[in-house]
Amino acid sequence: MGAVLVPIPIPILGGAISGGEAITIDSLEDLASLRGLCAAVPGIRQLFEQIKVQELRARFQDLRDDWIAHHETYDLDLLTRIRRLEPNEMEHIDQIQLVLGIAEAVWAQEEPGPDCSYSGLSLVLAIAEVGATLEMETEEPALIWSEGSILSRLIGPSSTAFTAGAWCIALARGQGASPIAIAHDLMEGLRTARRNHIPPDETDLLDLGRLDSDAVTKAKSLRFRSIVVFIHGLLSSDLGTFDGFLHEFRRRQKDPGVLFLGWPHDTLTGIWDNAQHLAEQVTKRIGTQGPDLVFVCHSRGGLVARAAAMRLYQIDPKYRGLVKGAVTFGTPHDGSSLAGAGTPAMLGHFVSINAATGTRSIWRLSDLLLYRKQQQNKTIQGIEDLRLPAASGFISGLRKEELEDPKKPAGEMRQLPLCCVGGDYKGPMKGQMALAHRYFGKNLKHDLVVELESSTSRAVPRSIVVNCSHFNYCSEPMRQSSGFRAAVQVAIGWTAGR
Repeated sequence: MGAVLVPIPIPILGGAISGGEAITIDSLEDLASLRGLCAAVPGIRQLFEQIKVQELRARFQDLRDDWIAHHETYDLDLLTRIRRLEPNEMEHIDQIQLVLGIAEAVWAQEEPGPDCSYSGLSLVLAIAEVGATLEMETEEPALIWSEGSILSRLIGPSSTAFTAGAWCIALARGQGASPIAIAHDLMEGLRTARRNHIPPDETDLLDLGRLDSDAVTKAKSLRFRSIVVFIHGLLSSDLGTFDGFLHEFRRRQKDPGVLFLGWPHDTLTGIWDNAQHLAEQVTKRIGTQGPDLVFVCHSRGGLVARAAAMRLYQIDPKYRGLVKGAVTFGTPHDGSSLAGAGTPAMLGHFVSINAATGTRSIWRLSDLLLYRKQQQNKTIQGIEDLRLPAASGFISGLRKEELEDPKKPAGEMRQLPLCCVGGDYKGPMKGQMALAHRYFGKNLKHDLVVELESSTSRAVPRSIVVNCSHFNYCSEPMRQSSGFRAAVQVAIGWTAGR
């Protein structure tokens, strides 16, 4: 009879592992050193022996300087391995090194606290005993990787038990998270963080006013010929997302008759709810006697604009003439197969790809885990709405409303004019492409998150294809793209009444 495997409690996961050993890392410095240890040992068995050593933290300190000295070379090797090898072709130690590199990138997206520490997350590395299979239980939400794959998934919060195989890595909200951070509103917190990164000499342009602010009134709106409302995507913010667009617009059009406003909102609630709220803000603060309205949208925001337009048309037919159109960047107009893979896979990939691109444009993982814990693992409607039409009540319902709209122009699918910009990403971030290929395959064109055939819908006459990742459509480098400049010019034309 085999030995009884005693579970080892893992407090940050609210659970335990059995069949192996585990270590918890509470700082980015120790994570970097753990990667150094993985590079130093020849295999997973030697790593297993090392994590059993009680003085491992001191060993981290010894290895840290040597690791940092070789960090750049190793990162290049990391991307090469992701690009050339399938997970089942790698040794376990190579898989662990790759995943630790991805986890480090995700963790590094966290904004440091007032004491310059990154206390929001902790990492657990668990390795199976010889001849045993690692079993894990968790009640806390966590980003999980396990043997055989470098793809992550977001699990919890609920009692979850699964077989991890030879190894498992988890990123979870650590015990050091401050009560202030937990209580802080996630959407406003991200917007504040993005505002803090605006250069002082660009505040007037980039620090967008808010559509939902009491400072925006119908009387004030009448001072302008056009208002451009910026609608952000999943887990993001209006601030920081559209900087390149704002710069290029103002370079081409310096007319003070155009007002820029952002609309920060909860992207995890249903899109119809977002659309209703947006329509209410437009009617309250702009009205039908006010200026023309143009939407500029990223990702999911384009669906919000389409749905809000339908609500505005129902509220007052005058909006058919006032809402001039929407420029959308990376919007899944025909749904997202990634969302169809389920919320855990969608969020796991979304967080990992955002970290790999280094944009810091979405919620911190620690905040997302907190949200999932508070939400008790229920369906996230804002993600369910992104599924392909056959599985999404939202997209099929929106299409039906648009098609049945009696006022739409002959031959058009919808009343709201669209200019759709989609990404066919070709590099230079080859490692990130390899991650996306594991979801989409190597033949499907995409921007690392949304398929090109969805972001540039066949039903839209103005479709523009650019070489761009999902989180960089309106970045400063994209201002060199002729496709991007063409999209900006479309918006300028709408604001000028053309």
